[in-house]
Amino acid sequence: PPYLRFMRGLVDTADLPLNVSRELLQNNRTVEKIKSALVKRSLDLLEDLAANKPQEYAEFWQTFGVVLKEGIIEDPGQKDRIAKLLRFHSTAAAAGDAPEVTLGQYVSRMQPDQKAIYYLTADTLAAARNSPHLEGFRAKGIEVLLLIDRIDEWVAAHLHEFEGKKLANVASSAADVASAIETPEKAAAESTFKDTTERLGKVLSGKIAGAQVSARLTDSPAVLVAGEFGMS
Repeated sequence: PPYLRFMRGLVDTADLPLNVSRELLQNNRTVEKIKSALVKRSLDLLEDLAANKPQEYAEFWQTFGVVLKEGIIEDPGQKDRIAKLLRFHSTAAAAGDAPEVTLGQYVSRMQPDQKAIYYLTADTLAAARNSPHLEGFRAKGIEVLLLIDRIDEWVAAHLHEFEGKKLANVASSAADVASAIETPEKAAAESTFKDTTERLGKVLSGKIAGAQVSARLTDSPAVLVAGEFGMS
């Protein structure tokens, strides 16, 4: 499949007809079996490399990681296996570190009451690390994955969840994101600034869907978020 296009090899088989044509091969059950076996064997090799030679796998990931991510979208049957091979930058890692955090490692470090795997997409790693969307999560000590490849939003939209934990974009106004960083002071602030948020909504009508008091900020005065099902 296209997401394994970095693999090169030769298949030796006695089970294909000698009179080979494109139409025959497209409808040949043996070819389908070979394809299935090659995919399984390729993923077996990558899993072994990731488990036993992490440094070599890190080099592989730097070169071909973006290509392998396409498998989450193209091959739903192998989605769970491919998800375990993915590597990400994270707020828990130092700024100069390579993308080495796995989804499994993230889940093992989740806080006891945390319900989702949180991520943020950005054009660059610097932009992601400096995003005001992270302020409330940092204050609460919640780890956020930093996704900086162009394909990442598409990947996250198709992956949906990992080991029963939903993926949630911290730049969204979704309820599960907001509830993760709620503070006791927010309810009082909503009442105090009700007139202000209503006025902002009217002044910026047509430019924003609405204005609301947020617990996600600690230093910045305001931030734009996407609607729950809107574009980022």
